[in-house]
Amino acid sequence: MTIVGAQAIYLRVGDIDAGLSSAPTTTDGDLVLDVDVLTPAPELSQALVAAGFTSADQPGTWCSAEGISVDLMVCPHQSGRTSPSARSAHLAAHGHPDRHTARIAAGLEPALVDRDIVTLMALDPTDPRTVNVNVAGPSALVVAKLIKLEERIAAAASGGRGRVRGKDTTDIFRLLVGTEPDALCAGFQRHESDSWAASTTSRARDFVRAEKQARSRSMLRRVFGTEVGDDALQLARWDALVDELIAAMASATE
Repeated sequence: MTIVGAQAIYLRVGDIDAGLSSAPTTTDGDLVLDVDVLTPAPELSQALVAAGFTSADQPGTWCSAEGISVDLMVCPHQSGRTSPSARSAHLAAHGHPDRHTARIAAGLEPALVDRDIVTLMALDPTDPRTVNVNVAGPSALVVAKLIKLEERIAAAASGGRGRVRGKDTTDIFRLLVGTEPDALCAGFQRHESDSWAASTTSRARDFVRAEKQARSRSMLRRVFGTEVGDDALQLARWDALVDELIAAMASATE
C-alpha cells in the first residue's frame, strides 16, 4: 500500500507557507494497492470489516463507525477489468461480494515506483504508536492531480458529471512551492523506469503544456484563480511554478 492524495501531499509539504488561505486539512485517506505484489492473506474486505469498516456505495470507499473514510484504489492496468467505464477492480483473492473492495483510478501509476518509506506518528503526543508506510513522492502526486483535473475538466466540457475542485489546483501549488525543481526532476526520472508510470507522466506533461499554451484560457489557471481570489501575485507565482514543472518534466526524458 502507498499513501496518495491529500494525506500524502500534507505529509510531504504540509508545513510550508504557500500563502494560501485554505488550511492543509483533509478528512479521508487514499491508498493505492500494488496488485502485482498483493498477497492473498489477509483478505482485504474481511480485514476491513473486522476493523469496524463497512463498504460504502462507491467502490473502494470504506467507512468506520466513527466516520473515518478510507479509499482503496488500483491502477487500471492492475484492475483485472478491460472496460474503460469499469469503476470497481476485480482482485481475484480479495472478493468482496459486490466487487467493492477497491476502485479503479487512473493517474496513480507513478506512485507505485516513486515513493519512500515514511514513519507516521500519532497526532496525540501521549500515543507512542508508529507505523512505517510507503508515501508517494511529490512528482507522483503532481501527476495524479493533473490526471484527475484533466479527466474532470474534460467531463465538465462534454456536459458530463465533471466535478472540478479548486482544492486540487491549490494542492498542486503547495507541492510546487514545497519541492525543489531538481527533486521533481528526480521523481520524474523514476517514472521512466516503468512503462505504465512513464506513459501516465507523459499524458500529464501533454496536458499541462496544453494548458500553458492556452494562456488566459487555461482552465487550470482559472480554477486556481477562483481559489486565490484572482490575486495577481499568486497567479504570477502559479505561472512561474508551472514553467518550472514543465522544464522538470522535459529534462527527465532527455
